[in-house]
Amino acid sequence: MRALLLLFLLPALLQAQSAYLKDKNIVWAAEIEQDWIIDRYCLSDESAFGLKTLKILRTDQNKGYWTYGSLSELVCHAASTGKLPIYEDAKCLYPADPLQVLSKADTVVTFSPETYEETVTIVKTALKGLANFEAWRLRQVLYYNKKTAGWNTEVVAIAPLLRTCCTGKDSVAYKPLFWFKPGNNRPSIESNSVVWAKITNNDRSNMDINTKQAHVVKMVDGFQHPIEQNLASFKNDPHGHFYSTTDDDKPILLKDRLDLISRSDTIVTFDPETYEEMIRVVHNDYNSDNIQSLRIVQTWYWDERKNRLSICTDKAGPIIDLFDYDGNLRFSRLLYYVKAK
Repeated sequence: MRALLLLFLLPALLQAQSAYLKDKNIVWAAEIEQDWIIDRYCLSDESAFGLKTLKILRTDQNKGYWTYGSLSELVCHAASTGKLPIYEDAKCLYPADPLQVLSKADTVVTFSPETYEETVTIVKTALKGLANFEAWRLRQVLYYNKKTAGWNTEVVAIAPLLRTCCTGKDSVAYKPLFWFKPGNNRPSIESNSVVWAKITNNDRSNMDINTKQAHVVKMVDGFQHPIEQNLASFKNDPHGHFYSTTDDDKPILLKDRLDLISRSDTIVTFDPETYEEMIRVVHNDYNSDNIQSLRIVQTWYWDERKNRLSICTDKAGPIIDLFDYDGNLRFSRLLYYVKAK
């Protein structure tokens, strides 16, 4: 049965894959996988996780089950009612049974006070979104477009994660409960069918993407490290669309860009004969060796009418590492943003 299913799905998979593999402007693409914390009990906690809620809309349709205003509850309800197809695997090939995956089994042991007979009963209880989902595992393709000098993503699959205890260890692991396929088309946030929207403005360094360590699936000669080309465009292209990291509606003019990727060092020397002190200022440009990682900002939307999650990239930017003269990392900072097209 699974072999037959693969035969039916193979053309669709090849067609989806060719979208970025055949585009001549997309010169580099890599598969990435990250675990995102999206739901918080208190909105005031969100900023610490790089999150910002844009919309929570209560409707007659969702008021009966949407208690916390979380994505977990929306996804659980859609999956349990069969409105959201879910799968056992990360490639979304094998459909999962909602009744099996959306409940947990507990073993209850009872004793009869008269017969002293032990009775073992398996009790299943339904999972309740926010109380059980720790995070979300997102699989997507990150790609670089040489024409726009920017990055974008194509979401492949996403899974809610359950926390499980490791046997014999004082640690925990996160296990995907099921997988489903989000969309990539951006809906209108003004639409009444969009009841939940959140920006993942992730400013935590552990979530930055190291492009040199990513699993590359497409690479055109000359674009082995696309950040090099992006940095060159930032330095030289007067028509490039690069934006401030503090005000993303403010473009950075070419005359101001070099100040962001250069440093001025004051060097003091002495004349060995006159002992005269000489001071000179040396300007050094940072290069792509100082840039290993990329930061992505996305907006996630839930459409109640379609029972679908859409994940859309808003912008991305390189992270520069700044070192002291002994080669020790002082700090890292975001250089600029390029808006996704």
